[in-house]
Parts: sequence; C-alpha cells; structure tokens
Amino acid sequence: MRYRTKLLIAAGLLLAMSLTAATLAYWGVAQSHHFLTRSRVSHEQLERQLQLSRHSQQLFKAWTDTLLTGMTDRPLGAAYLNKVIESDLSALQDLSVKELTIVGEEERHAEEAEIDRLVAIRQEYQHTLDQLAEVEQLRSRGRPDIAWQKLIELLRGGIDQELNELIEVAVADETAEVLRIDANAAQLLERLERFSQIHAGLAILTTLALMILLLRGLRAPLAELLRGTAKLAEGDLSHRITISGRDEFAELGRSFNSMAADLQAHQKALQDAHTNLETLVEERTEELRQANESLRKIDETRRGFFADISHELRTPLTIIRGEGEISLRGKNKRVVEYKLSIERIVE
Repeated sequence: MRYRTKLLIAAGLLLAMSLTAATLAYWGVAQSHHFLTRSRVSHEQLERQLQLSRHSQQLFKAWTDTLLTGMTDRPLGAAYLNKVIESDLSALQDLSVKELTIVGEEERHAEEAEIDRLVAIRQEYQHTLDQLAEVEQLRSRGRPDIAWQKLIELLRGGIDQELNELIEVAVADETAEVLRIDANAAQLLERLERFSQIHAGLAILTTLALMILLLRGLRAPLAELLRGTAKLAEGDLSHRITISGRDEFAELGRSFNSMAADLQAHQKALQDAHTNLETLVEERTEELRQANESLRKIDETRRGFFADISHELRTPLTIIRGEGEISLRGKNKRVVEYKLSIERIVE
C-alpha cells in the first residue's frame, strides 16, 4: 500500500472521529436544550400551579371575609384575586400549549390530559365563583341571613373541595413531571459524559495506533535510505537498498539503486579508460625509450664513425702534407726528387 494511501486513511479516520465528536456534541447540545426548555416550562407550570392553589385559597378566604364583614376594599380582595387567578389560568394555558409543541408523541397524550384538566379546573373555578356570586346577590339584596346560611351550606358541602382536588392533582402531576424531566436530564448528562469519555478514549487510542503504525512504517525505510546514502557518500557504489513493497519508499529505493548502478557503471568505465590510458602511456613511453635508445646508439655509432674517419684520415694526410712541404722546401730540386715525392704521395 502506498504511503499516501496510508496517510489518507489516517486522515479519514481522524476526520471521522472529529465528525463523530461534533455530531455527538451537537446532539448533546440539542438534547440539553430540549430538556432545559422542558424543565423551564415544567418548573414554570409547577410554580403557576402552586400560585393558583395559594391564590384560590386566598380568594375563598377573601370571599368569606367579604360576606362576613361586608368590606370589599382590601388589598387582597376578591376582585384582585380573581384577576390574579385568571392570569394564572391563562399562563398555565399558554405553558401547556407551548409544552405540547415540544414534547414527543409518547408524551402528547399526557400533555393533552393536562390541558383537559386545566379546562376542568377553569370550569370548576367558574362554577365556584357562580355559587359565591349567588351568595353575594342574596347579601346585596338585603337578605344577609339567607346569604349567610347559603354560605355555611356551601362551606359545609366543600365548595372548593373539588377545585382543590383538581389543583392538588395538577400540582402532584406537575411535580412528578418536573422530577422525571430533571432525572432524564441528569441521565442524559451522565450518558453524554460517558459517551464523551468513551469517544475521547477511542480517539486517543486511534491516534496513538495511527502514529505507531505510521512511525513504524517510516522508521525502517528511512533508516535503510539513510544507510544507503551514507554508503554512497563513503564511495561504496556496490551497496544496494533492500526495501520491499510498492509504496513511495520502495520507488525511492529502486531509484536510488538505479542511480548507484549508473554511478558504478560510470566509475567502472572511468577506471577502464584510466587503465587503458595508463597502458597506452606505458606503451608510448616504452616506444619513446626504445627510440631514444636507438638514437643514442645511432649517435654513438656516428661519433665512433667520425672518430674512426678522423683517426684514419689524420695519418695519411699528415704524410701527404709532409711530403708536399718537403718538396717545396729549399731550392728547386731535380725532377727525380719531385717524382719520388709525388710517388710517395700517391702511395
């Protein structure tokens, strides 16, 4: 396998780990946001349910005080509390509708039941207000004794009992839902933490494994290449790199071996040329030596020849000159004497 392919595989694995981590983080953030929204809405609903329970109790106490004392201008009178309760019911209605849009199919039925229960609370609340308004009409018409008797009957009959029961059930259900959502959120955080730890461990192990594999794949061919270049630098052109495989290092090793073979061939050619040149120089030197020797012998022969010629010519020339000088010396001589001198010269 080519080393570039190995690097691409390693990069792909690291990219996959990064994408997995990003996906996990995105999913965790989305789920956390979902549970945070659910938890906030549920806590607001629970708070509104508790406020509704408290305000309804205050309302019935205010109605009772009003019917008993006839005072309607208190800070927490029935009119003010009625507005507050209406605000609580409207807020609960909006929160229930909002929660219905963010829950899944498995929780939709329970949320629809909450909306139905909220409608029942509103109806029961309105029914209770109608009964109290009837008592208020009797009192305002100048029949306080009948109004008082009617109020006592309503109180003995538990005028707000059913409403309180509905509110208590709603508070209990909402409390259970808040606890369940918080537990699910805590479980999600624990699961995300566990997944993150597992993913981090896998990422670390994968990175270490890839580093070890890549370094192991690099160390042996690089060491072989460095050894080959060192041998080449030392002048050992017969050294060859032994790298198996079909990756880039194997191609580099084959190129190195080819280059070393070419250099070795050139070096051998240079050595052969140098050897041939030395042989030729030796041959030419021997020829020059022989030529010089021949010239030396020729010169010696010439010298000997000229010495012999000089030696051979000196004596007769001396005799000839002596005879001529003798013939010319003194007065004229007789013909016989000249003739004798000429004969000796000719001899």
